[in-house]
Amino acid sequence: MTTNKVLVISGAVLILSILVELIFVHPHVYYWWHGFIGFDVVYGFVGGLGIIMFAKTLGKLFIQRPEKYYAGGEEDND
Repeated sequence: MTTNKVLVISGAVLILSILVELIFVHPHVYYWWHGFIGFDVVYGFVGGLGIIMFAKTLGKLFIQRPEKYYAGGEEDND
C-alpha cells in the first residue's frame, strides 16, 4: 500500500467514526472535555502517535548501534 492510500483510508475511518458518534451515541459527559465531538478519537490518535515517537526515541538511544559496531572498530582504508 502506498502512503497516500493509507492516509486516505485513515481519514475516511476518522470521519466515519465521528459521524457514528454524532448520530448514534448519546453522550453521558462526566468531564467537560468529553462533551467535544470526536474528542476520544483525536485523543486516541495523538496518544498512539506519542507512544510511537517515544518508542522510536528509546530505540535510537538504547537499541541501535553504529553501523560498524560488530566490526571491532577497525578503520576502513578504501
